Formats: sequence, C-alpha cells, structure tokens
Amino acid sequence: MARRFVIIISSAKREIAAARRWWRKNRDKAPRAFDEDLDRAITLILDHAEIGAKIGGTRRPGARRLYLERLRYYLYYEETEGAIFILALTHTARQRLPRL
Repeated sequence: MARRFVIIISSAKREIAAARRWWRKNRDKAPRAFDEDLDRAITLILDHAEIGAKIGGTRRPGARRLYLERLRYYLYYEETEGAIFILALTHTARQRLPRL
C-alpha cells in the first residue's frame, strides 16, 4: 500500500491551536508534551489506522477516536484509501460528541 498522508480539517486546526495555546500557558512543567503526544498519536494512526475506537452516531461511518492519555484529549479521525483526515480534538471533560 502507498504511504498515507494526514489532512487536518480547518475546524480541527483551530481546536488544536487553541488546545496548544492553553497547554503552553497552563502546563509550564511540560510545555512540549502537547506537541509530542499529538505527533506520536498521528504517527501511530498513520501506521495503524484501525487502532482508534469506532464512533457511532455521526455522518462519517468510518470515524474513530484515539485517547491521548497524558493530555486527556480525544483525537477524532477518519481513514480513507490514501489519507488520514483529522476531524476534531476535544478534551475528555467535554460531554458531547463533536460534530463530525
């Protein structure tokens, strides 16, 4: 299979940027942890797209989420034949499923 690539949709880019800003402002003992864990999660998804839990109740039947334990965020994504689409990033304290 050809190498997949990652596409981060606009709303997910905004969520990631906001979470990164919050993390850097409020987690001064581990300011790079956010980027390290997000990069690690994306690499893992590229290599093993099936690793995330399937998400029901969305318009995207292939949607999955991966728990970023140290950060306490969910990374939502969808695999296609040639790409991984990053759909959303939400903190686990958020009770509702993001619009996917």
